[in-house]
Amino acid sequence: DHWRVLIKFFALVIKLEDMPAEAIRILTYAAARESMTTTQKYGFMVEAVQMTLFDKKVLQEDNWQTKPTKLPQETVDEGGNVVRGMDHGGTHFIGRSVYWVGSEAIVVAFVRDDEIGDLWKVKWVNEIDTCDLEHSELIKGLKAWDRHLAR
Repeated sequence: DHWRVLIKFFALVIKLEDMPAEAIRILTYAAARESMTTTQKYGFMVEAVQMTLFDKKVLQEDNWQTKPTKLPQETVDEGGNVVRGMDHGGTHFIGRSVYWVGSEAIVVAFVRDDEIGDLWKVKWVNEIDTCDLEHSELIKGLKAWDRHLAR
């Protein structure tokens, strides 16, 4: 009975209007994949959901930027103030390490959201989990990584 609920849930998610096409492909494959047990099938589906959280093509289809850029030496903000270093930009952080929730994570993507603000997606090293960081959280994670390296 729980199995049918999970399959129906997957079917609803796949039909969401703004679901990236690559995410649909990944989830559909997991749902259709042959398995020996329901536990194995459930594992395939959980892995697929986790994969959509950091798959480069899914992120790009969902308007995340995944290519790093170089930070200009100096830029001027809207108020005419000169901005340098870690306090400006977005995509130049891609590929940088952060220390977040007690572990190393890598910045894998950036998105500018008019409602929420800038977000950076980080993926923990040696894990499948990801999370989205706001600017202040990213800066804390970068500084924590620098302190971690200095030990």
